[in-house]
Amino acid sequence: NRESSSSILHLAMHALVNDEDPLRSQLLFSPDTVEDGQLHAYEIYQLRLNAELAVLSACNTGMGKISKGEGVMSLSRAFMYAGCPNMVMSLWQVKEQPSSQIMYAFFENLKKGLPKDESLQQAKIRYLSTADLYQAHPANWAAFVLLGDYHPLSRPNNPWLWIGLTALFAVLGVLYYRQRQKRKRMMEKALREEGIRGLGN
Repeated sequence: NRESSSSILHLAMHALVNDEDPLRSQLLFSPDTVEDGQLHAYEIYQLRLNAELAVLSACNTGMGKISKGEGVMSLSRAFMYAGCPNMVMSLWQVKEQPSSQIMYAFFENLKKGLPKDESLQQAKIRYLSTADLYQAHPANWAAFVLLGDYHPLSRPNNPWLWIGLTALFAVLGVLYYRQRQKRKRMMEKALREEGIRGLGN
């Protein structure tokens, strides 16, 4: 069995839930010449993870088939079995922008030493403070829930951890900005082809 040790394990990606065969639910990485990019639940059960907190900000990571005597057979359950006692998971499909905003604020709050539940609560409140009427719909922010204890992280001030997380969100922010600009250019091009001036800034 493969072993891994880290204070926080954060996976932000796509997930596919298989209700017929929960062990084949999977997280999708980028494939390469060695791996197919698919991490199945049955593979996660074979891992040995020594993380204090696992954050699964993919879609539906807390959802799955209900098995009598077992409970919900979700991807998050597989991570708990593999050694993560605390989880932040999603209960339905989540959008990229609110997810990234909430997760960024959540990690900032953890860094300050706040309890896990309060860190998540305050992250949602911070998101709502800048959201418009459409963005404030619960579908955009209420999917994330905490499973486990509410205590602060035992190692909240590990500098390398927060440097890594800051770098991760910086990359995600750049990718989101580029994708948004690409969509805007495509829309402007389509409008110009119809004889309409492009959108203003």
